[in-house]
Amino acid sequence: MLYCGFHDESTFGATSWLVLRPAGNVPVDVPRFSAPLGERIAALGGVKLLFLTHRDHVGDHEKFAARFGGERVLHRGDLTEKTRGVERLIDGVEPVTLAPDLLVIPTPGHPYAFRDACWHDWRELQESMRRLARFRFEWILPGHGAPGHASIGEMQAAMARCLDWLTRAG
Repeated sequence: MLYCGFHDESTFGATSWLVLRPAGNVPVDVPRFSAPLGERIAALGGVKLLFLTHRDHVGDHEKFAARFGGERVLHRGDLTEKTRGVERLIDGVEPVTLAPDLLVIPTPGHPYAFRDACWHDWRELQESMRRLARFRFEWILPGHGAPGHASIGEMQAAMARCLDWLTRAG
């Protein structure tokens, strides 16, 4: 996993990540397009899929798609005029396998959000976090905030604290 940098004002400064895989690299959200970043991604093998987590983190997705090709993936609930050209739309809230080593877990809302920044439905956000808490993982690579790494047990405990906080805040 690599940090892309080149934060874009249109994404409220969201962080973008590049997942390096032998079967093809996957940017998770996209930053502002720049030639140096494009050259570096090309040197690392280019792009297989471009995963857009939600409507306000799409940045320069059109420029990345034009430069690298690759299928853009977005949840249908986040489709906007700016993303109408996305090649693959995900529906519903059930996990979707994009490749044998890539699982998308739709989580409508902003995980570990605070009330004033939740432009989505708070109860749906709570349910999203309940679904996510059922999975075992060690990394959180957020669009905003610091990345987090912990053992699976520690991460499950953190998710329990998150759910407790969401319940008390709601």
